[in-house]
Amino acid sequence: MDTQAKIELLKQDSFAFDVDLTLNELDWTRVLGPNGLGRQLLQKMATLGAESFQFGEIDHVENGTCEIFSFEVEGSRFELRLDYEQPITATLQTAVRQVLDGVNRALRRQTVPYRFVCVRDTCTGAGCTYRLMQLPTQWLREMEDALNIVAGLSLEDYEMQPPYGGRPQAGGGFIDAR
Repeated sequence: MDTQAKIELLKQDSFAFDVDLTLNELDWTRVLGPNGLGRQLLQKMATLGAESFQFGEIDHVENGTCEIFSFEVEGSRFELRLDYEQPITATLQTAVRQVLDGVNRALRRQTVPYRFVCVRDTCTGAGCTYRLMQLPTQWLREMEDALNIVAGLSLEDYEMQPPYGGRPQAGGGFIDAR
């Protein structure tokens, strides 16, 4: 399957959301609350991942200093903490990254071969459309080059993959094929 076909397949099972300007220009606090973007993203991740892995019910608690979202991945419980106190430079993109990183960390710990990413889809004068996608880990490198990914990728994901262009060698490890 070529890259464009993979992108079209990923777009079919994704969640698009619009924001007024760009994630970099919007207030971090829009991710908070029982109806905030954080909960929406978690619910969409649970829906998108339902056929690939077990993503349990999402619980939300406010404790005065932060909001804690808890959820299960493959039977293990994980928490995601969104602090109210943030640096003045914190944006909605900072918050989206924090949510995706928390879920992707849970997927990594449970060795689930998928990651969630946020892609900038389109931007016009009236705002931008972003897309939440679930990627198989073996597509990460290819999709990083093909899509405008703004959140969700981590170096740890690449450490789990063999070097790109490498081939196995006797006794373990990889040889760079370049």
